[in-house]
Amino acid sequence: MTYDKQQLAQLGKRAADLHLKHEMPLGDAVVKIVQDTPNLTEHHVTRVLENANLITFEEKFKGGDDKHVVFDLADPLYVSNKLDGDSEAPEAIDDAYLSPPSYHDNDDPTIFDHEGTEKASSYLDVNVDHYLRNELITTNSAIQHVAADLNRADGAAEYSMSKLAHMVRQAAVEANNASAPMELMSYAAKDHNVFEKVAHTVASQIPPTTSRGDFTGRAPNLNHPLCTQYSEVEGHIKEAARLRNGLIELNKKKQKLQAELLRR
Repeated sequence: MTYDKQQLAQLGKRAADLHLKHEMPLGDAVVKIVQDTPNLTEHHVTRVLENANLITFEEKFKGGDDKHVVFDLADPLYVSNKLDGDSEAPEAIDDAYLSPPSYHDNDDPTIFDHEGTEKASSYLDVNVDHYLRNELITTNSAIQHVAADLNRADGAAEYSMSKLAHMVRQAAVEANNASAPMELMSYAAKDHNVFEKVAHTVASQIPPTTSRGDFTGRAPNLNHPLCTQYSEVEGHIKEAARLRNGLIELNKKKQKLQAELLRR
């Protein structure tokens, strides 16, 4: 049976769901899905594992306030060993095959040295490299997703800020009081640092001839369009900041993985 990319992605999602919804270790979840699915090749297993890692990352990233996502990736070496260990035991080997070979050809290109002993294998290194490359692929994909989300958040923040600046300018001119709209916005602020930056930006749009006015301290109307618009701006700015921090961490991870692969 052949499996297309969409089917392998669905298998990866099923493994990710076992981890996210039932707290099964991701590696064990991949093993279970693979064991329950007939006729998967080694290539198929690799794709299922990569999809499980990527989908898990995306779900944790979307669902958490902290965009520095940390979790135990499904390890290709663990999955391979687990699948091999759970397979049927091989038939007994004939004693004749247990003795070392008797030839001593210096030009022999096989994996045996000239005493008949298997050379030190780099199999483990190959699996570690494979794991690192898989993690790098997952990280690169995550970077692309986060970068796209960041572009969207930055665009939304810029648009909503422009709209807020227009509203502040109009309110200040109508009231001939620059402080009034600032005061109203301040009641909707949840992050002082964000408010300071937003206030500085929108204040520059108020005509200099407008009276500076004073804060009155009157009870605010939090349903006022200025409050609603400010809350929207602050939300977009904070979302963009989280995504930007997440992108920085992902790029650090990418550089670390690349350096590790170069050292091998």
